[in-house]
Amino acid sequence: MVDDDPPNNDLIRLWLSGIPAPAVDSVPALSLAAARRELARASFDAVILDRILGDGDGVELLRSIRSNKETRDLPVLILSGRKAEHEVISGLRNGADDYLAKPCTMEMFRARLFAALRLNRTDGRPALLGRPGLQLDAADGRLFIDGRVEHLERKEAEILAIFLRRPGVIHSAAFIHETVWGQGESPRNTLESRLCTLRRKLGDRASRLETIRGCGYRLLP
Repeated sequence: MVDDDPPNNDLIRLWLSGIPAPAVDSVPALSLAAARRELARASFDAVILDRILGDGDGVELLRSIRSNKETRDLPVLILSGRKAEHEVISGLRNGADDYLAKPCTMEMFRARLFAALRLNRTDGRPALLGRPGLQLDAADGRLFIDGRVEHLERKEAEILAIFLRRPGVIHSAAFIHETVWGQGESPRNTLESRLCTLRRKLGDRASRLETIRGCGYRLLP
């Protein structure tokens, strides 16, 4: 738990300690330097990372985690008061598995943490996003829909993964473009074309992928 605000750190650790099974043992780090020492000292199942720290931006630690072969697959959930869209995009583009804005509820925090852990499962089985009836293997683009399998192109899989990680949340076209294609220009109708293909591959479940006029897109839970 990387956060330089002791009360907030203690609160999150309390939320973690209340998880009945499996038991969670959390380690506090009140600075980037302390977090680096802990990561060098031991292995961890996940990192809860604030961005506003006394000795720098948490994204600095995120970059070093992703650049180190020993930790590059470590689940990282950013929990930060920086919640502007460009801040969220920056965190996700630098390798965060999810980005949760403060303040949040205990239930939301736990749900997002468990989702990040499932996404990074390393027991040899594919990490599937979604729930029974609609699941995506983000590693190879296989989409499992009610017993049948569709194969998604890489960009299609990246777009669908955004929706599956946060079902019910409306994502703007600008956010999806930035997350999937980066800052480079892409054809004006690229996103619409990919969404059209996704809906075709979703078949009977295509109605769950909604266009919210003037706001963006969402996948119904």
